Amino acid sequence: MVDKKELSTYRRYFTLSSAEFNAYVAQSKKEGTVFPLRLNGEDVFYHRMNSLSDSLILLASLEGNFRQLEQSLSKIAQDELIRSCLVEEVYQTNLIEGVHSTRKEIFRLLKDFAQAKKGKITSIVNKYRLLLEQGFSPIHRLEDIRHLYDALMDGAIAKKEKPDGILFRKDSVAVTDGVQSLHDGLYPEARIDEALSVVLSLLNSKSLTFYERSAIAHYLFEYAHPFYDGNGRTGRYLLSLYALEEKPKAFAFRIAATIGEGKAKYYRAFKECQDIRNHNDLATFVGPMLDFYVEDYRHLIKEIQDNKAEVALWQGKLLSLDLSKGERKTASILVEGSVWSVYGVSKSVIASALGLDERSVQRYLSSLEKKKLILRQKIGRQTYFRLAKESL
Repeated sequence: MVDKKELSTYRRYFTLSSAEFNAYVAQSKKEGTVFPLRLNGEDVFYHRMNSLSDSLILLASLEGNFRQLEQSLSKIAQDELIRSCLVEEVYQTNLIEGVHSTRKEIFRLLKDFAQAKKGKITSIVNKYRLLLEQGFSPIHRLEDIRHLYDALMDGAIAKKEKPDGILFRKDSVAVTDGVQSLHDGLYPEARIDEALSVVLSLLNSKSLTFYERSAIAHYLFEYAHPFYDGNGRTGRYLLSLYALEEKPKAFAFRIAATIGEGKAKYYRAFKECQDIRNHNDLATFVGPMLDFYVEDYRHLIKEIQDNKAEVALWQGKLLSLDLSKGERKTASILVEGSVWSVYGVSKSVIASALGLDERSVQRYLSSLEKKKLILRQKIGRQTYFRLAKESL
């Protein structure tokens, strides 16, 4: 976490004399990384303060702890953890954009997209679904960003809101935090191209840690604001995409949720970073983003610890029930499904976990249902089963 005693460039402006402040900015540029981009007539740069180094050390430790905990989970638990993060990611990114959706609707689309009817959220759900199934694939060209945008926003925006330039928007646009204007997006389109070229170069390099690169690239993308609508959705998707290259899937699919939970802090960091008194020092934005990443891991670690304890509790209670060996194994899988998924698990998932065919699983499910130990729920064409924990 950022040391509150070590102020950002923006906040140092209010505490140092003019001479001290100018000397600090000059030294920070000299020691940091200067990017081939100028905003408001000044170079864009990043200076890694000591507090940011501390945050990166903490992130490395939390990432290691998370990976160790994740490896201790069953396949069902791992899969459902990732899926629940993905559902929350899409839900929160829709919420931030003011697009109505429900977690149940997103869950259904992820599980049975072939039957989906085209709507405002089907395109974004499909892109995240494919990202989960196909994994990381780098983006190298400006045209790729436009193709990604078109796929994410298909059916979600009006014709008048679609890009009207060569690749991006042709006219100017104001960037807001939902209440007030922050700045005008880059203009003309050639300036957008310039900024996004830096974004792509940074995302595909290894000059900084992923956490720093992604935060800087995200800021520059949102600052450029290449589209009339859907910039936040596209920018957060890019965060998840590049996180998948080297970070755990659950982490990659929870970034939007963490930002959504700290939306006021996110917009405050953006506002301070783009202020002319910050002189384009991107560390002002990177610091709060590293805080978000820390919270992401802490949330996931606590969720795993809490869920493991709950699974152990309910599996312990199963021991007191008069069940056959097959029923007990099936019930044990249902415990995991009940804890790790809001809706439970399908028959095919249970069969795979037990190494049985679905007919055998159905026999055990029917038996447990007669004993009132199962709850079932149909979502779309699929039926999901979970343990009736109140019966234990």
